[in-house]
Amino acid sequence: MTTIVGSQVTPVTGFNISGADLMSRFDPDSIARLAVDERAAPISRADAAIHPNVTTAISDAKGRFLAAVQFGGRYRHEDLNNLTAESLEYAKRIVCTLAMAMLMGRRLGSHAEERQRLLQECQVALDFLSAGKDVFTLTAQLDAGLLEMQETTESTIVNRNLRVDQLKGHLFAS
Repeated sequence: MTTIVGSQVTPVTGFNISGADLMSRFDPDSIARLAVDERAAPISRADAAIHPNVTTAISDAKGRFLAAVQFGGRYRHEDLNNLTAESLEYAKRIVCTLAMAMLMGRRLGSHAEERQRLLQECQVALDFLSAGKDVFTLTAQLDAGLLEMQETTESTIVNRNLRVDQLKGHLFAS
């Protein structure tokens, strides 16, 4: 997926979500059943991960997620490439939950309550992202708390003291 900023195209490369990510978060048999039409022959778990209906649901969910991120303005698409491990997994959870709800939407009425629960679960996170709230931890944020030692040289101290001597009588009494 790419983002166009002005005349620049910025790819979102590190933030990839696959059918395998969906399968690790939800029941693979349910995903396989939801991926195909009711009259079609059942498919295997491996085939379900790459089925066009599954990849479409993931793409739709990722698009909705990225729209919320962009609308909120707190994170840039480059930031998604630099998410920490836990934040990356949480972002994948949001997208996969939304994708699962979209798959359930293919069977109108049969999974209405569970679908509604999943939509509500991910809508809270999408609302936070749209409002520009701090949801994810970035590597840069973790490094921001590190103190750096600055060595003060003798010439810096002398220059500061000379400046005080030069200002005596001008800004304060001698």
